[in-house]
Amino acid sequence: MEEKDLKCIIFVSSAIKEITPIEIKAWANQAGELNAALDISHLTIFANGNVLGLLEGPAEVVDNRFDELKRHPSHHSIIKILSTRINYRSFEGFPFVLKVFGTEQFRALDDFRTEQMKEYFEEFLDLDSPVSNAVRNFIKSNT
Repeated sequence: MEEKDLKCIIFVSSAIKEITPIEIKAWANQAGELNAALDISHLTIFANGNVLGLLEGPAEVVDNRFDELKRHPSHHSIIKILSTRINYRSFEGFPFVLKVFGTEQFRALDDFRTEQMKEYFEEFLDLDSPVSNAVRNFIKSNT
């Protein structure tokens, strides 16, 4: 289903401290509830202490959510790498979905462990779009 006035913002940051899997899971649950209420899709990639966030949804809501995340204490040195209008969401129905690269202690948090979800993520990465390209570049640079 095509929605009007959709936007995607992709940002990168560094975790400001060593974070535990329990802290990430609690933050993910809280973010998922808030994003669902705001009609936002959100992919977070955690890779060796670096974070990529991808927000999708109504343009004004995505801008406001990004402004909130810039002030969140778990992020440091946030850099917006893409802000663009989109015709469709890549992560429709996912108010918060997490992809983990790196240390084993965080692998259990990865939402892309089933074959179906692995295939979904691979198909997203195979797209030729500015959004997929930004995510691919982050993964290549941080793994």
